[in-house]
Amino acid sequence: MKPQAGWFQAYYPGADGKRVHHLERFATAEDAREWLDDLARERNHGSWHDPAAGAQRLDQYATTWLAAHDCSPSTRELYAGYLDNHILPGLGLLQLRQISPPVVRQWYAKEGEKGTQTARARSYALLHQILAVAVDDGAITANPCRIKDVAKTIRHRTKATPDLVQFRRIVARMPKKYRMLLLLAVGSTARYGELVALRRRDVDLAAGSLRFESQWYRGQFKPTKRAASDQVVYLPPMLVELLRVHMALFVGPNPDALLTASRNGSPPPTNWINQQIREASAPLGRDDFTFHSLRHLGGTLTAQTGASTREGMRRMGQATARAFLIYQRAFDERDQAIAARIGLGAASGGGVLPLPSEDELAERRRRRDGTG
Repeated sequence: MKPQAGWFQAYYPGADGKRVHHLERFATAEDAREWLDDLARERNHGSWHDPAAGAQRLDQYATTWLAAHDCSPSTRELYAGYLDNHILPGLGLLQLRQISPPVVRQWYAKEGEKGTQTARARSYALLHQILAVAVDDGAITANPCRIKDVAKTIRHRTKATPDLVQFRRIVARMPKKYRMLLLLAVGSTARYGELVALRRRDVDLAAGSLRFESQWYRGQFKPTKRAASDQVVYLPPMLVELLRVHMALFVGPNPDALLTASRNGSPPPTNWINQQIREASAPLGRDDFTFHSLRHLGGTLTAQTGASTREGMRRMGQATARAFLIYQRAFDERDQAIAARIGLGAASGGGVLPLPSEDELAERRRRRDGTG
């Protein structure tokens, strides 16, 4: 509290530790102390927000938030794109306290004029996430992002997944040097970057396991995303024997020799492998299978074994349960179809009909959800 000529002024430490002078003039020192007591109570109860913090511009706050946010390099790059292309052009120069629900609705409506509904919804979700932290920081009192049902506009593409018969035919049509890469995608459910970073020293044929310590990301070897306790993955016994043959034929004796290398000695580009998979899939009448489709197949097969969510997360190197639950749901739908066919067979005297294909199941889901 600071006495002035005929009045008193209150001051307090701001969020940054610097002194903030309250603009209101108090007639007596007791009035100023009472205001400071109220301020202290609000701070203790978490209901106070710092007006000075609310004066910070969104572009400055978002940049600081993104730099400190715990996420992978690819996610950071994705968020930066949403900020630069969608959020900051319309809202970046506004102070946090100036971003009200009407301002957010107006921005959201303008984004809709661009015709990119999914990008708009994801940008809105990112804005909501950033401003939720601003609420926690005491910069604003409430999150102004209050538009309902935005998440429903985000499209989640159904991944094309081969069945085991299709998978075997695809592998048989691949160049021999790269067949093991596809087999490991299903057998280990590891990511592409993790698999092409594997070296001879990462393979334990006696134990039948792989150790994922690094990944190939944008032309560089970087630490894996997996926790240290999740880096060892065991392989099906049959695959271990095939891996032994592959290493004898295609992998050099040096412990640092890559299991899968292109002609120049580096991991093969993802787009080239995907092109090889598309060409191998063409005789099957499919052009939508990619390397990630094989990981998806491996995840579904893992769920079919009855693995728990935690076991599936560990095997696939997933940080959240949500990712593995995708594969469990795919298995649940298949299991429902099995039960339906068994029941139909019993009712008709044992004539059990063949299971529906993945395409048939997808069509049924579209009809059920009203999207087809």
